[in-house]
Amino acid sequence: HDGEVANVGKTMELPLLRLFLSRKDIAHFYELYRRYEIGDKVYYLENNKWRKAQLEYNGKQYKIKVKSHSKAPNAHKKGKHISLSIKLKGNEQIANTNRFNLIIRERIPFWSVIYLDLASRFNLLAQEIKPVRVAINDWEEKIYYFEHRLNDKYMESINKASFKILRHSPFDERLGGTRDKSLIVPSEILSSRNQEFLQEDFGNKFNVAFKKSSFPEKYKKEIYEHYLDFNLSLKKGNYRNAVKCLDFDYITSFIAATAIGGFDGHMFYPGNLYVFLDIANGKFYPLFVRDSKASLLGINEGETLGQSLLHNVYLQGQQPYSFDLFHAVLRNDHFRQEIYNKLY
Repeated sequence: HDGEVANVGKTMELPLLRLFLSRKDIAHFYELYRRYEIGDKVYYLENNKWRKAQLEYNGKQYKIKVKSHSKAPNAHKKGKHISLSIKLKGNEQIANTNRFNLIIRERIPFWSVIYLDLASRFNLLAQEIKPVRVAINDWEEKIYYFEHRLNDKYMESINKASFKILRHSPFDERLGGTRDKSLIVPSEILSSRNQEFLQEDFGNKFNVAFKKSSFPEKYKKEIYEHYLDFNLSLKKGNYRNAVKCLDFDYITSFIAATAIGGFDGHMFYPGNLYVFLDIANGKFYPLFVRDSKASLLGINEGETLGQSLLHNVYLQGQQPYSFDLFHAVLRNDHFRQEIYNKLY
């Protein structure tokens, strides 16, 4: 079930993207991976820059910029193929986006696409991926996944323009950083469940994230206070106040689908958990992403389903902010009973 059948892309009539790379480009990517794989991650980070190239799709030529996808590209290589990030020039778009990722098929195993089905069944938001054929120069074509980037522009393209996201800092192994993509509860602040919440530190991180966001400046104070109130409620264990910032139907469906899929803690790491704020209603919405990996859900002896979810899923890897977020829901009788109803 997890193999690539010869010519399957043509048989399924998948879209074909032709990518034209120079010999220098290919040598560049080869050297990036060679250095990364021998442990020289600093070289990879410092030299993985955008390079000019050309792409052909549906008979049309596009001028693009391309670079290796991911700042930590583990399992993003198969033979001479690697996952790539693509940026189209100007206002050009493919599939309603001018920036997307091409992820090698092997990086997203067969069972990992279950999250798309569960998202559809439970009416949840999920990162969109679609299989495509990619032909690089005269190489034999290969199956990749065309992956939309989860950002404000993507939300606009699916008629969710009121959904916005704040991001704090990019992943930088040179600084020992983490891939904190959602300023729902910044991992740098809550690196330990017992760590003191420093409001000044939170404010500084918020300011950095806000500058990179598309939020109107006039709403900065109001948005800051909303994020701060939610974070403080979680940190202080004021779960009754915290759940006011969550959509009842959505979050109960999200946790029920998480339980059914047995999604492990990987999707709840700082770099993988995306949480959007709907500025229309002030609620926070976590999304399923391609790192929502299906697995057997272990129920610990003597624990309820909710307790095992917290320990085996949301706290895996000791990521306290996801633990606090979902603990707030599972501590609420009204929310918990709705989760059980949906599971039933």
